[in-house]
Amino acid sequence: MNPPRTLFSRFIILAIGLLLTHLAQSEAATRPETPDIAGLVRRLGSTDFKVRELASRELFRIGLPAKQPLLEGANDPDPEVRRRCRDLLPRILEADRQAKLAAFLADTDGKLKHDLPGWERYRKIAGEDDAARRFFADIQKGDVAFLRDAEKDPDHAGERCGALCQLLIQRQQAFQFRNGRVESTQIPLTEIAPMLLVAADAHVRIPVQQRYLFTNLLYQPAVQENLRKSGISPFKKIVLAWMEHEVYDETTSGSLFHVINQLGLKEGLDMALKAVRSKKLKGPGLAGALVTIGKFGDKEHVELMESFLDDKTAIGGFNFGRANGGNVGGNTQVRDAALAMLVRLTKQSAKDYGFAITEIQPALDHLMDYANCLGFSSEERRTKAFEKWKTWKAARKK
Repeated sequence: MNPPRTLFSRFIILAIGLLLTHLAQSEAATRPETPDIAGLVRRLGSTDFKVRELASRELFRIGLPAKQPLLEGANDPDPEVRRRCRDLLPRILEADRQAKLAAFLADTDGKLKHDLPGWERYRKIAGEDDAARRFFADIQKGDVAFLRDAEKDPDHAGERCGALCQLLIQRQQAFQFRNGRVESTQIPLTEIAPMLLVAADAHVRIPVQQRYLFTNLLYQPAVQENLRKSGISPFKKIVLAWMEHEVYDETTSGSLFHVINQLGLKEGLDMALKAVRSKKLKGPGLAGALVTIGKFGDKEHVELMESFLDDKTAIGGFNFGRANGGNVGGNTQVRDAALAMLVRLTKQSAKDYGFAITEIQPALDHLMDYANCLGFSSEERRTKAFEKWKTWKAARKK
């Protein structure tokens, strides 16, 4: 046995233990004290007003980490605790949102990652340049609960999207008829954009009974004004992304191409070509796509258009009132729209082919953009028109 060595070993162990204890105490002294959030929530029910006020201020300062205890406190048996928790919750959430938004706007170089609702989805469609970031910030200033819910529960995003669209349109209609008179109201772009952003997702399906409502949004004055402008805005990018998703749908395609043609959206040409070549469209949707190709295309699309000259699918009827009295009525088939666009692409006269729109006095040239108006007032006129095309084509080959 060697006592000196044993004593030395014990001394070393004791010294190490003392050193570790000292380090632990030093770390504890410098480490920020973890707030007792549950205790602060309990103090909201104190009989002392000052204690209650101090607890409220401290919980607000803590911010988002206090969310869950406050949610629990919102159902506390003590009415004062319930009231203060329910008052603090929205204030804390709003302060957190404003802080995140301020950080987003300050990050002009886009170097930081942001968890604002919808940002990742938005930037892929609308981009992240200055204009895109400013518009996204405007969206975030409104109610973004819908975007947050769409991210958390994508399986039900389509149902929520349809319900929100219906709610906004009903709200607008309710405001239009107030105090016994009609008032002009609009749905802001910042409320329309989030819905179209979510609806543009290929995995999101809007319920059939609400799908048509989305095309109604495109007739909002603010929407039409934005889409008519030259260039491509962040909002227009979102609309086009949604349109690309919807042009294959029989319930909406006809209306979408109608809007594209009416507003002169040249970006619709590629959509129309893809939709027609996919052979998924029929009836009004197909006729609308053909009009888009005829409006924005050129002679290289003649052969594609000719492939629909045998399609007798009816797309609707028409009844035009003459300026000097009387009506011009008839019906339109897909092949009529195809022929009208062939006449347009080859720069011939629609009047020479006897289309019903040329029987109106004065003639309304803009009706060439409306597929359902491109029919004939009689079967005899239709037959002559198709015969004329064959004659013209044969003459061109000689």
